[in-house]
Amino acid sequence: MQVLMLSGVRGVQLFYIASAITLCMSWHARRKEEAFPVSNYFLRRFWRIAPLFYVAIISYLAMDGLGPRHWAPNGIRSWFLPITVLLAHGWHPETINGIVPGGWSIAVEFTFYLFLPIALNKIANTKQSLIFLCICLGVYAANAVYMPRIWMPIYPGEQRYLVEGFTFFNIFSQLPVFAIGITVYFAIIEKRHLAFVACVLVPIVAVLVGLSSMGNGFSLHKTARSHLVVSALLGGFAVFLSRQGKFHAVLVNTATVFLGKISYGLYLTHFAVIRLLKATDLPVFSESTDAGCVCFFVTTLCIAAVLAIIAKSVIEDPFIDVGRRIIANRESGRT
Repeated sequence: MQVLMLSGVRGVQLFYIASAITLCMSWHARRKEEAFPVSNYFLRRFWRIAPLFYVAIISYLAMDGLGPRHWAPNGIRSWFLPITVLLAHGWHPETINGIVPGGWSIAVEFTFYLFLPIALNKIANTKQSLIFLCICLGVYAANAVYMPRIWMPIYPGEQRYLVEGFTFFNIFSQLPVFAIGITVYFAIIEKRHLAFVACVLVPIVAVLVGLSSMGNGFSLHKTARSHLVVSALLGGFAVFLSRQGKFHAVLVNTATVFLGKISYGLYLTHFAVIRLLKATDLPVFSESTDAGCVCFFVTTLCIAAVLAIIAKSVIEDPFIDVGRRIIANRESGRT
């Protein structure tokens, strides 16, 4: 059970795949209907992600102050805050998670937002998306080899975990996951289902095995559990699900749709909830048993869900509406 729960970290990659698919759908549906499709796209993305993230910045700074913490062992320096506010914190080992726990995924997602319109102007079918995936895998391999060489000399031995984390968390490491999502989108609309998993898995495994042979900390076991292999399997499942409507009732239901709607707030708040529950020192939360693990998970989910519902109604939805009104006004020619 505990191993299953730990596998939940791959939920970020599942979100990236879903995000890529839905953004491709939205981009192709709106670009011919709107007068300002590119700027409207960026407005939607900003008002969707930034307001709640800014509240998270304030909240975690209030909780943790400016002193040292795990992902910022030298403390929060003066330039950390503006970089994080600009959603550019994903470019430095100490800022990527320095202020907001788990903030790396927000930085990576926002960076993906920035280049997606450019990518979709060049990618128009499954074949081109697979070529794009191979390019992204090359970027991933270069990141795995050269990023540690760049940053390791800067940090003392006890802080080199920052570089290891940054090498995994940054956009270059996660870019193939988004490419998988884009490939899923084209595979679905072009009905090129059967070859999808093989065409995606083969280059991914080839890159990982190549890195392993170079002594970059990869092994057969790690390769099998790699976030890229898992992402390819998740992408294949998405393609399969698009053909097998009978499974929708099992996976797409009231509960999962509800969790999807509050997922952003869940993600940003659950780190704080976990920390607070651990601080209680209650035996039920400290037991390293399956029962204790399930109890901790359910309690965290319930508390974080309440906070996420509040965040959605008070912050997310109102600011999303602000973005919609701005776009509507621009499209109607009133600005």
